[in-house]
Amino acid sequence: MVKTWIATRVAAEMKKEPGVEVVMERGSMGELSVMVDGREVVRSSRFGYPNPWKVMRLAREAVRDPTLPA
Repeated sequence: MVKTWIATRVAAEMKKEPGVEVVMERGSMGELSVMVDGREVVRSSRFGYPNPWKVMRLAREAVRDPTLPA
């Protein structure tokens, strides 16, 4: 449930960014992955809970600078 909340929160925040399209997909149990233009910028397993603010920061950075490595 925590990762669902994080994913929903991150998606809602990212939808506020101009020109950003957000698609949420169901993943494996406990998985939270964030992809930006096909590049994985965040991945967590069922054993860890990522900081939602860090997830949003990494996703925003990837959106703003597509040359950043994943």
